[in-house]
Amino acid sequence: MALDCKDNVGGVKTLYLAVYPSNGLSYSPTIASGVITAWSSASSKFFTYEVRQGIATGNGKATISKENGTTVYAPAFTTQIEGITAAKSVELDNVIKNRLLVIVRLQDDTYWLMGYKNGMDITEMDVVPGTSMADFKGYKLSGIGSEPYNWYQVSSGIVAALLA
Repeated sequence: MALDCKDNVGGVKTLYLAVYPSNGLSYSPTIASGVITAWSSASSKFFTYEVRQGIATGNGKATISKENGTTVYAPAFTTQIEGITAAKSVELDNVIKNRLLVIVRLQDDTYWLMGYKNGMDITEMDVVPGTSMADFKGYKLSGIGSEPYNWYQVSSGIVAALLA
């Protein structure tokens, strides 16, 4: 692999969370060379959370066992959602009680799916009112999964259709 240009910026711009398919999401993506190129009947099921630069993270740590001949991925994310409102509290309460599909939009405007096979679980949600006026006020979320596959890239046209 050639060395990339020096424009390989990191960071998460947006998180899209959907209840895992057992709750009505039609889940039949077409995957070609690690990219989801088609995904039928999944519109309007994703909740969208935009985040400030440097706030959200996503990773996909692999654990390899040469003794067992296995590779297991542990996709994880953390984020902060600004502001505390009744509507956000109700929405997040419904989201955190389910397994999730998570799509992250990175700073380079590529989209990546975590939790493809088994979904992801919210492991912590903290409602933070802050102490002083300059403090963060909102929700802090963390989630993790356990997968036989790494992240899959999602074609940007597919994401537009998922959110339509």
